[in-house]
Amino acid sequence: PLYISRVEINGAALSLPAVGGAEPDTVELPPGAGPLQIWFSSPTLRPEQRRRYEYRMAGLDEAWREAGESRTVEYGRVPAGRYEFEVRAVAPGTSPVLARATVEVTALSPVWARPWFVALSAVVLAAAAFIAHRFRLRRVLELERMRRQVALDLHDDIGSGLAQIAILSEVAKRD
Repeated sequence: PLYISRVEINGAALSLPAVGGAEPDTVELPPGAGPLQIWFSSPTLRPEQRRRYEYRMAGLDEAWREAGESRTVEYGRVPAGRYEFEVRAVAPGTSPVLARATVEVTALSPVWARPWFVALSAVVLAAAAFIAHRFRLRRVLELERMRRQVALDLHDDIGSGLAQIAILSEVAKRD
């Protein structure tokens, strides 16, 4: 059998449930996590039996990569997404797969890149734009009311001044 024995991120070991089960285990990587290291082992009772290993991270690697006899794999920063790390033991000189193990890797995206945060930001931005528009509209309406009031006051003052001139000119004509 082949087992995923250890997973480390930035040198800190992550807990693995039921290692080597039929169902892939799940490992969650925090946003912006550093190098991911995965250890695997394939115990054998015959010390002379040497095995080669091949691995791939479905979603990152297109083809299987040769690990040789090394039992550890390191990935740099893993972009956000869901991946499945697969490793298989291959007998030397042959192509049949002796054993296979998988672990599901979920790399979380930063909070600011998650869909709910983007949607919330859009709503907040739209609300701020709406409030700013309403404030500006209120100021424009206040200014228009003030202009109308000044125009009415000027109209009344000029009208009363012209009426006074008309009355005084009538009085002057009579005298």
